[in-house]
Amino acid sequence: PPQLSWVQPKPGWVKLNLDGSWGQDGDAGAGMILRNEGEVIFSACRHLHICRDALEAELCGCMEGLSL
Repeated sequence: PPQLSWVQPKPGWVKLNLDGSWGQDGDAGAGMILRNEGEVIFSACRHLHICRDALEAELCGCMEGLSL
């Protein structure tokens, strides 16, 4: 069966989880969290302005997360 819960990274690694959201009016946003095996390093949310679709919102969220 698929893994349905968050799995922490191995010691010495970090994991960036993010999610983008999109409304049919084009307004979009993203939330992200960077964690290691024991704690949250940072979390953030961003307004992404206008996106054409949900995929663009997810990809913009990826770029935002990696730029932090």
